[in-house]
Amino acid sequence: MTVEPQTSLTVEDRPMTQATRIPIRHNRWQSSPNLSFLPTPLPPVEAAIPEVNEEQGTDDEDDFVVVPPSAENIRAFVRIKPSSPNERTCLEVDGASISIASHVKSTAFDKKTFSLDGVLPESCRQEDVFESIAQPLIANVLDGYNGTIFAYGQTGSGKTHTMQGELGTVQRGVIPRILEYLFRQLEQQKTIFTCACSYLEIYNEKIFDLLDDRHTIDAKLLREDAVEGIFVQDLLEVKVRTPEDALDLLEGGRKNRTVGATAMNRESSRSHSVFTIKLIQRLKEADIEVTRKSTLHLVDLAGSEKQCHTGAVGARLKEASQINKSLSALGNVITHLVDVSKGLKRHIHYRDSKLTFLLRDALGGNSKTTVIATVSADDRWFNETLSTLQFVQRVKCIKNNAKKYEDDGVIIARLEKQVRDLQAQLDAPKSPEVEVLQQKSDELSSLKLTNEKLELVVTLLNGKVTSTQEELHSAQEKLNAAQLALSQATAEVESLRVKQTLLECKLSAHTNDAIAPLEIPKGSTEADTISKLQDIVAQLHAQLVAAENARVLAEKRVKEQPKKSFSLFRNIFGSRKDKDATTTGKRKSWWQRRKKTPEERSSTD
Repeated sequence: MTVEPQTSLTVEDRPMTQATRIPIRHNRWQSSPNLSFLPTPLPPVEAAIPEVNEEQGTDDEDDFVVVPPSAENIRAFVRIKPSSPNERTCLEVDGASISIASHVKSTAFDKKTFSLDGVLPESCRQEDVFESIAQPLIANVLDGYNGTIFAYGQTGSGKTHTMQGELGTVQRGVIPRILEYLFRQLEQQKTIFTCACSYLEIYNEKIFDLLDDRHTIDAKLLREDAVEGIFVQDLLEVKVRTPEDALDLLEGGRKNRTVGATAMNRESSRSHSVFTIKLIQRLKEADIEVTRKSTLHLVDLAGSEKQCHTGAVGARLKEASQINKSLSALGNVITHLVDVSKGLKRHIHYRDSKLTFLLRDALGGNSKTTVIATVSADDRWFNETLSTLQFVQRVKCIKNNAKKYEDDGVIIARLEKQVRDLQAQLDAPKSPEVEVLQQKSDELSSLKLTNEKLELVVTLLNGKVTSTQEELHSAQEKLNAAQLALSQATAEVESLRVKQTLLECKLSAHTNDAIAPLEIPKGSTEADTISKLQDIVAQLHAQLVAAENARVLAEKRVKEQPKKSFSLFRNIFGSRKDKDATTTGKRKSWWQRRKKTPEERSSTD
């Protein structure tokens, strides 16, 4: 199929009687998608692009979310379905807060209140829902931000009625009203724009194109690569120029969507649907050509359900199992994103289902997101309603980092214009006031330069002072150490002097004790005298050796037990009384031996 090259469309060119369908190879799901909508041939290596395998759960850098300070929370709303006749309600509304309490005696649950961005009561009209939820978001989309609205709730609570409603009537829902309002705003702004729509469903974890007549047999592949990001291969994107064109696509896609009857809903949606609007605007801002690109996802989730309530069997039971599985993956992603918003680092398992992978930007990424939870006020659905309220309160805690799309060329043009304006101001003739201001500015610059120099000098001086203080402290420590060593050496010298004096006294005393009793008997020969003197010398020598050993032993004991305050003289010589007794005994023993004859001495020995 050949496609004519795209041309810029003005407001006057828009009238068309029929929507033009253009097969676009890629539907890109990324922060700043390429919305050129020009048919480009696929690269030869595209067949080698791997399909996303959710079971592998590979850790991708994009699966680790970091919340910047400028991030804002997802907006969360609750819409209450009108109660059935003769049914007691379990909900109470107070402004933007909703409280739930069960009137069933078997249910032990205290009243719990949830604070949200808004609560739409049972009397709320479809128009009120649009004005509260969608209209502020459309203003952001027109300003260049990505946006997402998705409806969540149990089966039969009114999700599809809220999102689509009855086309062409006052009961039309959020999506048709968005299309009408969007094109009306584009008409009023008189901007050149290009708009394209796509419509898909996720049924039993397979992606089908609802705008393709062969959607039931041709499941699309979810792809990802470094250049394209995440995209659905061969998904049709149909270019539209009027709201009627877009509404025709919405109606045709809704007829192709998979529905089935259950005990809770005659036309229960058995799949998740995503209606996507991609918009390019070309306008002038301050004589600069500006291009704005934005993407809006409108998601109608399949309802969570229990087999005991729906009575599903066979194919319906399998569908319910797949729906609950994908919603469980969505709940896990939201739980981890709440932890990330609290400052914790978590790996976000976007790849656990195709739904969460497609909506990665809407959940913790580059998108302004709004969730509307539909609940039933009937007391018999208390558990389901409580679960839905807990879900939407967690979603409200998630922070998204939405960024306005800015073309690089526009940024460069804006900066160039600023340079030209500044240059023009410099080249303009200077008035006296300008000259005075220039003079004061020069003086201020000079003072700033002088101040910087002085600050540098102060910094250098502070460094020198610090270095000098450190050197002084080091020298003081060395001086203290030297004084301590000198004191220890002086004490040691004094101790040695005392020991020397004591030893001299001891030697003198022993010498006197040994020599004093020496008397040479009459009739002794010279040999006898020499022998006696030799004995005395031997005794003195032995006493000197014993004294030296006692001194060494005393020093050793003093070193081992320095705290004992024994007298140094007592340690070395012992008690004077004991010493005198010992000396007297030795004298007596010596004289007794002298009086004996040689024969008696030898017999005694």
